[in-house]
This record gives sequence, structure tokens and C-alpha cells, in this order.
Amino acid sequence: MKAHKKIDFAELSVVWEFYEKNGLNASVANFIVNIIRSKVLVVGSGQGVFCSELIKAGFEVTGLEREQEMAVAALERRGMESVVIDFFDFLSPIRYETIVLSTGLIDDLTALDDQYLDSLLVHCKRLLASDGKLVIAFFNHTPWIDYAESLGLYDKPSRNQLLWDYRDDLSLGIKSLKKSSSSALKMEYYEGVLREHAKMIVNIGHMYNEKTGRNPRSFIGKYTGFYPYDLQDRSKSNLRCRIRANGFCLEKDLLFNAGDTGVFVCGC
Repeated sequence: MKAHKKIDFAELSVVWEFYEKNGLNASVANFIVNIIRSKVLVVGSGQGVFCSELIKAGFEVTGLEREQEMAVAALERRGMESVVIDFFDFLSPIRYETIVLSTGLIDDLTALDDQYLDSLLVHCKRLLASDGKLVIAFFNHTPWIDYAESLGLYDKPSRNQLLWDYRDDLSLGIKSLKKSSSSALKMEYYEGVLREHAKMIVNIGHMYNEKTGRNPRSFIGKYTGFYPYDLQDRSKSNLRCRIRANGFCLEKDLLFNAGDTGVFVCGC
């Protein structure tokens, strides 16, 4: 099991738009609108990509975000106001028809922590209408993650710096990355995904430089090597058990973004 790696949202908020393409993105929202009802509470609303899609679809949405930097960016980028608060401290007389727990709230470690899960689910139940829906999103484990970890792309510090160094010839950079890796994995299927990852790292570097005026190399090595603790089978199984133990009914078990994002839709 992976150890927790602290995510510095103050730094990553500058380039967060590259990360929000995964997880609860616009394509997930376009599906979810068909199975939820207003009023909607989104926990971990980030820079507002998911909330803004729900608002466009006519939903009344409240976004909770613990990180001040992300809430500021949501307002600047999308004109969306967030409630800056930890979810466990949030109380409301409103009973929401839908609560959405964003990717990152439940990870491969907390999904095995029964006390944390029970506290989270009990608090959701306090805020949900009696016939409400609970939508739980998480990052799902895929073979690509094994491959990327074997190349050191999700380490801290990461080997993504090498991709930035070869930004003018990514083919050579990717070849050098694989050559210098101790990985014995041969997964030609993921070569296209690796190339897209390399392009993303280069685009992150250019954006960081444009917004801060600083050389992005150190930033790339220090901050881009994170992954939000994808759930493996054991963790997902325990999460399902705690959902049922806390009086919810698991109605849908969905995958999005080529299997990268999992979504459980639960009824009270």
C-alpha cells in the first residue's frame, strides 16, 4: 500500500486545469445529471469544473472546498463561489437531494479505515434528504498506474523532469526515460498514454512559466509526481461493505475516463 504523499494545492492550483481533466470532469457530469436531483452538495469542489457543469444543466449546487487556493481559483476561472470549510465542520438546515464526494476524499488508505468511512458516511446521512442520492467518486487502479509508477512518474521527486528536459524531442525523452528505468515491464499498449502524459508535463511547464515567470524544472520534479491514491480491489470491497453497513444501498457501480475514475451511486 502506498504511503500518503502530501499534495501542495497552493502550488498545484496554478496548473490545476491539467489535472481536472481526470476525475469528476465534464464528461462524468454529463452522465451524472441524469441520475441526480437538486439541491446538490459537492464536497471537494476544487476549481469548480464539475459544479459548473451541473449549474449549466440547471441544478442548484453548493460547493465545499477545504483549500483556500482552489476556492479562489474557482471564483477567478469560473465565477463560482465556494464554501471554504472542512466537510466534517459543515452543518446546514438544508437536506440535500444529492451529495457528491469528489475524487480524493476516499483513497486507497482511507477506504480501509472503517472509522473514517463510517464518520464520513454518517455525516453524509445527516445532510441528505430521506430519499437522497450519495455519489462517491474515486480514482480507480489501472495497469497504466503500475507502468507509470515503475518509470518513477508518480514519485516525489518525480522523473517527470526528464520529460521537460527533452521537451523539444519527446520521442527521445521517452526513450531515455525507459532506458534509464529499472522497470522490466514491457507494455506497448500504454506507449500512447505515456506520450500524452509527456505532453501534459511539457504543457504544465509552459503554463507555470507563463503564470509565475519562474523556471518550471524544480516545480515539475517536486509537485507533478503525485497520484491521488487509486483504489485497488481490496479497498473498493471494503468501501462497498461500509456503504451497506451505514444504511446505504449501492445502486450503480460505474467507470469513466477509460477506467481511471470510479463512481458509486448510493440510495438511502
